Order: sequence, then C-alpha cells, then structure tokens
Amino acid sequence: MTRTLLALLFLLFVTGYPTAQAEPDPGEAATAFYAAYQQLNFTGLPNDEQLTTLTPYLSRRLVSQLQEAKLQQAIFIDQHPDEKPPLVEGDLFSSLFEGASSAKAGVVRRSGATARVAMHMQRSEDGTVVEWSDRYTLVRERGRWLLDDVEYRGDWAFASRGTLSGTLSGPL
Repeated sequence: MTRTLLALLFLLFVTGYPTAQAEPDPGEAATAFYAAYQQLNFTGLPNDEQLTTLTPYLSRRLVSQLQEAKLQQAIFIDQHPDEKPPLVEGDLFSSLFEGASSAKAGVVRRSGATARVAMHMQRSEDGTVVEWSDRYTLVRERGRWLLDDVEYRGDWAFASRGTLSGTLSGPL
C-alpha cells in the first residue's frame, strides 16, 4: 500500500496537481458569439431556430427582449399587412447594417459580474474596408460570460445608434 501511495504522489508531483479550469474570458465569449451569429447568416430578428442556436451565448434578459420584439413584430405584421415590418433586415449585433466580415475582441473592462468588451469590427467588400469598434456588454450567468447588450459606436452617417436593448424595446 505504501508503494501505491508513493507512486500516486510521484505522479501528482510529475504531472502537477489538478487545477480548476481557468476563468472564461469575456473577450473570447464575445468573439465566439459573433462567429456563431455569422454562421447563421441572417439579418433582422432571429427566427425561433436561430434564437435557439444563439441562446447559449445570450443572457436571459437579452433572450427575453428578442422574444418580446418578435412578438411585437408579429403584431405589427398582423395590423399592417401591406407595410414592411421593423427589424426584418440589418445586423442587430453591430453598427453596420450589412454586418461585419470579422469581429475580434479588444480591451475588456470587468466590474464584478459585468464586462464591457471593445469589439473591433471590419467589413470587407469589393475592395472597400470599413473598420469600427462597438462595445459588447456581457454578464456572468450560468457559469459563463453571455452577451447582454451591444452599444453601437460606428461614426458614419447611417450607422445604428444607441444600444441593441434600446432598439429592441423601442416602438416597433
């Protein structure tokens, strides 16, 4: 028995003690969200299937806001069948209507269970490159960093303004 115990101690010494997993990084979580979003290749509000795919990246509050906006959009469509409904087009998760070709996390500022991440966005199309930084707010829920809001920070004339939460809760 002593030999077994010594062998186990030796293995622990050589391989190192088991350590807890590293704290998830909010910047990596923000970048992972946008990559998952891009793969879905949609604009406007997500449909039910798309929202299900994105839910592991989103806070409960943001999921609820997206669901409520979908409900309000459906009411608008019912009441105004000949009009184009709001939030059916455009990238809701960046300042640029067409969305970003790439997104990468920059500076991360943490305060307790909240993190603000500068997201460096770029859109390349037909030899033209547009670059800007939006700010993602992530919250710590369910043991992970989850997207809770987007602050649109594009500085061109037709950039989205304000925040995603404001857009979703505003009048449709």
